[in-house]
Amino acid sequence: MDEQAVGLVFIAGGAYTPEAVLDDALARLHDLLPVVADAARTRALVGGAGYFDRERAVSLAPEGRGHPITDPGGGADPVGYWPRMPPVYWALPALRAKRGATPLLLAEDPAFGEGTVLAATQSYGLGRVFYCGSPETWRWRRRGVEVYERFWLRALRYCTAGRVPGRRGVQMAVGRSSYTLGEAVPVEVSIADERLRPRAGGVVEVVVEHEGRPLGDLELRSVPGAAGRFGGVFLPESPGSYDLVLALPEIGRLMESFEVRPPDVEFRDLRMAPRVMGELAGSAGGRYLGPEEFAALLEAIPDRTRTVTEPGPLRPLWDTPCLLALLGLALVAEWVMRKRMGLV
Repeated sequence: MDEQAVGLVFIAGGAYTPEAVLDDALARLHDLLPVVADAARTRALVGGAGYFDRERAVSLAPEGRGHPITDPGGGADPVGYWPRMPPVYWALPALRAKRGATPLLLAEDPAFGEGTVLAATQSYGLGRVFYCGSPETWRWRRRGVEVYERFWLRALRYCTAGRVPGRRGVQMAVGRSSYTLGEAVPVEVSIADERLRPRAGGVVEVVVEHEGRPLGDLELRSVPGAAGRFGGVFLPESPGSYDLVLALPEIGRLMESFEVRPPDVEFRDLRMAPRVMGELAGSAGGRYLGPEEFAALLEAIPDRTRTVTEPGPLRPLWDTPCLLALLGLALVAEWVMRKRMGLV
């Protein structure tokens, strides 16, 4: 799978999946799954027991925004689209998505805070894995058969996107079709001859193009322990569309494309976070007040009234008419006194 860019679709079911994810003999299968199951709660479901008799609402995971599988199409907002889907009743208890995996959908589960992972993807070498934690997506057909078919058709297309017709023995993968600025883009190439004999180690160069303009070459080095596989990491410096072009004499040009979006962390989850806002306010010496505490807002604002005395404008005294008249009067008085006393 990792060398031939084969896709895997895994759908969890109540009859055999709980036992399979707990079986150590199936460790290689566990490596392929993009989620980590809750062993204690999964063990209670072995044998088909523990059928959930309550609705579990579906919601979009923050990381699933913009993913082709969860895109409802028609310009609809995926955040508001998925909660309107009919709920599921059974879902495999998944603690979290593995590192490097992308959770797409969540199913309501009080034991897991925001919910258990209902759908997720991950890259496995050159292959792709799609995981669905419930067999009840058929309920979504109540919203329309096209809704159900669009979801699974896009999941299948995503898993088979790594297969390139007419390029036997040569595959290239970039993990996902969309990244956020600041994320590293893993690039892997698998090269073999017509008899599928792996190419010897060394360095493979791919040309990086941004918006149709070449940026430079990216070196992919041989992956230790994996003959014929070469890997590297590309760090985009600006948003836009990128193309990675591999040119080999035996195949011509092989291209893989992906999009880089501006950071949208603040818009992935628009729900109010009182704890975070309280921590931010406390770090600045303040406090957070919820809507129910608005009545106490005026009392919480400290009285910082200050009395400041501002000096008035300076008024010069030496060049005023009154001062000149006073000096003249003093001189006249002195002259008169001297005259009378015979001093002049």
